[in-house]
Amino acid sequence: MKLNLANWQIQILKLIILGCSALPILWVLGDIRRNFTGGSAIGIVGDGFLLVFAFYIFGMTFSLLYAGGMATGIVDFLLYPRRCLKTPPVITTRQKGLIARKEYLLAETELCEMRLHHPDSADVALMLAELHASAFEFPETAVSDIDYYIRHRKLRYNALHLTMAMRCADFMMKFTTPAQAAEFLQKESRTLLVYTARERNVMRLRAESLTNEF
Repeated sequence: MKLNLANWQIQILKLIILGCSALPILWVLGDIRRNFTGGSAIGIVGDGFLLVFAFYIFGMTFSLLYAGGMATGIVDFLLYPRRCLKTPPVITTRQKGLIARKEYLLAETELCEMRLHHPDSADVALMLAELHASAFEFPETAVSDIDYYIRHRKLRYNALHLTMAMRCADFMMKFTTPAQAAEFLQKESRTLLVYTARERNVMRLRAESLTNEF
């Protein structure tokens, strides 16, 4: 049976499990104190080995519960390429003007041409997806636009990635099930370097809400 727990419930459960794993340490420390008071050298040595083992169990439990989140946070901090912030975006001013004047076919043609030359442009991908979903009312094509970008994007952060993932889930809801949209968000939330830890958590929460609501 699958449990659907909220984030705060998961954190409380983790703390309970971590607290239980610390109980052997407290028990061994109490036994060491009793042996030290009683002058039992052999008991103290034996308790020393037990204490090492108890700390090992505690460390393994802590690693299983929290090391994953800590590792991704460190990866975000150390490996995030700051120089990518200075990468100039593809200029889409003309295409925005065409869309504003409702020249949708011409805008689509130009954006598709731009995508051929810039398949890793988040600006072009998102604009094309929004055009297909809103002006042409083709949510399936919009999802295909975002999928095309995901397959060609570089593994680096972009502020538009979270918006794109959320909009893709919105588009999917128009022709698929909430479970499929939630599965997409869960998959994206496991992608390193592309999103920050906070953004990954936002996607996980949105996926949980889709699963629980429907």
